[in-house]
Amino acid sequence: MLAGRTTELLTTSSVPPQWYYLIVTFLIVPFFSLANSYAAGLTDQDNSSIYGKLAILIFSAWAGSTGGGVIAGLGICGVVVAATSQAAVLMQVRRRA
Repeated sequence: MLAGRTTELLTTSSVPPQWYYLIVTFLIVPFFSLANSYAAGLTDQDNSSIYGKLAILIFSAWAGSTGGGVIAGLGICGVVVAATSQAAVLMQVRRRA
């Protein structure tokens, strides 16, 4: 449900990212979340911003400057940071419980 709402919101923004950017994002986010929650469990450090910056670089370069690359990269970054941050928070809560 959240993925559908996010897709709808991002595709109706001023310069929408292409639909396949969102599909690729939702396919790679679980791997980023797994790695982030594992690292948070070991070190008690949340690396969500690092994965967000990586997403900005990948998707902005993929979209290019003429295809609204900055807006696409920032929108995808928000999705990646939200998902990976939540995974790290859940791991930290599990550790402390």
